[in-house]
Amino acid sequence: MKRPLLMLGLALLAGALAFFGMRNHQMGERSGALLVDQLPELAWLQKDLQLSEDEFSKVKELHLGYRPKCIEMCTRISDAREKLRLASQAQRQMNPDLENAIREYAKVQADCQQAMLQHLYQTAAVLSPQKAERFLKAALPAALGGYHGDATENCHAR
Repeated sequence: MKRPLLMLGLALLAGALAFFGMRNHQMGERSGALLVDQLPELAWLQKDLQLSEDEFSKVKELHLGYRPKCIEMCTRISDAREKLRLASQAQRQMNPDLENAIREYAKVQADCQQAMLQHLYQTAAVLSPQKAERFLKAALPAALGGYHGDATENCHAR
C-alpha cells in the first residue's frame, strides 16, 4: 500500500513541477514578447545599427515622446481623409467644399511630414555620425513617401 501512495505522490509532484515549469517558461516568453510588442518598430534599429544601451535609451525616450504627436497627426489625417472622401462623393463636380477638403488634407499631410522629419532628425542627433547617416538613409524614404506612396501610410492609429 505504501508503494502505490509513494508512486502517486511522485506523479503528482512531477506533474506540479512540470505545470509550474511550463507556466514560468511561457510567462517568460510572454514578457519578452511583450517588450518587443511594445516597441517592435525599434527592434530593427537596435539590431541593424548595433546601438549601445545609452544610444538605445535615448532613441527609445525620443520615440516614446513622439508617440502622442504621431497619434494626433494620424487622427488628423484620418479625419481629413474622411472629409475629403465625403466631399468628393457629395457632388459630381468640383465645388468649394471639395477644394477646401483637398487643401486641408494636403496641409495635414504636410504637417505630419514636417513633424515626422523633425523627429527623425532629433533621433539621428543622438547617434554617432555613421549610425545617424545609416538611420536617415533607411528612415527618410518612408517619411517622404518613397515606400508607400504617401507619408500617411506610416500612421499606426487608423
